[in-house]
Amino acid sequence: MFAGAARYHRMVPRSSLALISPFWLAIAACSHAASGPASGPAPGPAPGAAAAPVQADERACEAGDARRCIAAGKRFLEKPGRDVDRAGRLFTRACELRDMQGCGLAATQLVDVPGREDYARAAALFARACDGNHAESCGALATLYRGGAGVEQDHVKANALDDKACAAGAGLGCSDLGVAYDMGAGVGVDHARARALFEKACSMKYFAACTNLGFNYASGIGVPQDLERAAGLYEVGCKGGDLRGCTKLGAAYLQGAGVRQDSQLAVKHATTACDGGYMEGCVVLGVVYQTAPGINDPSKAAVYYDKGCKAGEGIGCLNLALLYRDGSGVPADRQKVMELLARACKLGQADACVQ
Repeated sequence: MFAGAARYHRMVPRSSLALISPFWLAIAACSHAASGPASGPAPGPAPGAAAAPVQADERACEAGDARRCIAAGKRFLEKPGRDVDRAGRLFTRACELRDMQGCGLAATQLVDVPGREDYARAAALFARACDGNHAESCGALATLYRGGAGVEQDHVKANALDDKACAAGAGLGCSDLGVAYDMGAGVGVDHARARALFEKACSMKYFAACTNLGFNYASGIGVPQDLERAAGLYEVGCKGGDLRGCTKLGAAYLQGAGVRQDSQLAVKHATTACDGGYMEGCVVLGVVYQTAPGINDPSKAAVYYDKGCKAGEGIGCLNLALLYRDGSGVPADRQKVMELLARACKLGQADACVQ
């Protein structure tokens, strides 16, 4: 039942979009030091830009100030007043002004915004930014090569791009390259190299890498198994905003793996992941409500299994099918059982195929 919580979610994505969203955070947060030659002195917003109305930023953008284009674009991505079209135009203008962060942000819009996907154009923009030494865009382009989105799938090229990103200080590149070494994707398996890359990325505050490293310690991959250290790394990842880390930390508290068993903390961390949109966290939350000492509430478990199942988590479909089979928290319903097992099987949950 708990297989979903232990699954090794790594960075060779199950879909071409699996790794894109973190790039928005990385690209949006980086300085302009890696921008092209016309972007002017590095860093920081232009004097007074933080207090200026967005209209003033737009005027400055049209006058040729790439930094103000980016500042205005970011404001249009905030709520209330979110306007992704205007943001995209402003980022594109920054790119036209040879600001490489602007090119990366414009590309990210073409990947992240539903209905506006254009992976081939995004790849071209990421490539331009990467050639202009924008490290995060090199990592973003690597992800497109891993997923074959807008470009022909090529793990070797992806690894070279991640290596460039990592060397230039992008933790995302270090982490993804570590995954490649762990899994043998375009390179020979080298767990020691993977560990070093995860450690480097984690120290750079790319928190998904902390979770990756924790998984290796939990599983004994390239290191002696150390559940306590694994839980500590999951906590670092979770506190840094990596929802996969929160999921695995919740699972650790449920199982008492490397930490003292604590059902309430299991609920807390799994809820953080689920509410944040990480659907495996919803499945773990279902397991907590179904099995945790002092909490047992199969009707709540059914709600979270259903949420995970509808989002494509096969283990959620399987666990929900078992609740319908047993009439636990939901009415017994053989037809529902068969439908859920079929969906779980289709989603790759082998146990469901033989039920």
